Amino acid sequence: DEGSDDEGSDDEGSDDEGSDDEGSDDEGSDDEGSDDEGSDDEGSDDEGSDEDGSDEDEGTEDGAGGGAPRSLVQLDSELSLTTTANDFLNWLGRNERWVWGETGWYFITPDGSFYQWNGAAEATLIAQVSAAAHTDLTLLTMAADRAGDEADAITGQSDQELAAEAIRLDTELGLRSTGSSFENWLGRQERWVWGRDGWYFLLPDGQLHQWQADGTTQQVGQLDARFYDNLLLLTAASESTVDRLFADIAVGQTVI
Repeated sequence: DEGSDDEGSDDEGSDDEGSDDEGSDDEGSDDEGSDDEGSDDEGSDDEGSDEDGSDEDEGTEDGAGGGAPRSLVQLDSELSLTTTANDFLNWLGRNERWVWGETGWYFITPDGSFYQWNGAAEATLIAQVSAAAHTDLTLLTMAADRAGDEADAITGQSDQELAAEAIRLDTELGLRSTGSSFENWLGRQERWVWGRDGWYFLLPDGQLHQWQADGTTQQVGQLDARFYDNLLLLTAASESTVDRLFADIAVGQTVI
């Protein structure tokens, strides 16, 4: 008498009371999860499933946040990397190879992940480079030297000629840093500096371009990768002499 066709038969139970076979709207049955709670098979919106993993499980190994793209030349210039008599292959059990830098030990894994060793079992991922550097460590430890040699071969400029060119560009264009290099804003791995006539940027191979008002660019100079790695070699060039800047370029120091 009480249950309508919509409410269900006596066997199924009324809306107020669930039968043993099926759960009410307020409580989920063993077979089906309620709207508030996820079933064993599917995770709720708030919690990830076992297969996908929670947000806390994602990220790089050792708690690293991922290595930003950096050139081999940049790493070698900044860290002064050198090989040792032993590369300690697989010492951590990751098929890694080790090099020494001015602040301690670094290692590279077969996929090109480059880590700084922090002692104990900890390491920080600081860059992602070519996997070829794992096979040939000199791609890391001699990158800065090779970049200089290649630039000389490509441009036909010696270090002293590059110093003179940097001084000319800085003097004529009034270049200075802005506190941010806005790296890769154009998607060309470029780094930006400001000049009297607006914005300029350096490419990784040392090409200097001027940004035009119509969105086009024009090459105005050719240096080498060391100026890209250390923008002060360009923006402070006019404050130095050719001989002083030549010496700084040769050893990779910063112009003061």
